[in-house]
Amino acid sequence: MLSAKQFNIANFVLFQLLWIAAVIFQNNWVCACLLLLHFILSPNRKTDLSHTYKAILAGIALDFTLMQAGIYVFDENQFPFWLICLWIGFVLTLRYSMAWLANKPLYWQVPLGAIGGTLSYLSGSRFGAVELAQGLWITVLILVLAWGTLLPVFYKLVERGTGHENLA
Repeated sequence: MLSAKQFNIANFVLFQLLWIAAVIFQNNWVCACLLLLHFILSPNRKTDLSHTYKAILAGIALDFTLMQAGIYVFDENQFPFWLICLWIGFVLTLRYSMAWLANKPLYWQVPLGAIGGTLSYLSGSRFGAVELAQGLWITVLILVLAWGTLLPVFYKLVERGTGHENLA
């Protein structure tokens, strides 16, 4: 069993690999395997999804809404499975490798969400995972507002458990 620190590092590394598999390669199989590995290694596998499913659903709903509104266009012309995997992986980081931000004030969470979330989508666009159909500036404005608002909400949705409640 991994220590809390070791699992935080593993969670961080797994998410980076998941992002690469999802965004650069759009490889559904590798994405699913990386999530499975998280659950194999997790000290709280029974509670991971029970503490995160609301935030996962909110994130998927956000991207699905933006896709339906014509802000995003995916090659598949449907909501990609790799993006669902990416949402699951991201929300799991809120319990582990990004848990340090959970108790920070809004003046930390809002700008970090606005910048980090927006840069992730802009990078995804550069790698061809998503097309920003409304142009760069409109999409950036929408993403900054969405992520600046929603990152603190995501933390509230997962606050029932920090991810380390059962670790020694």
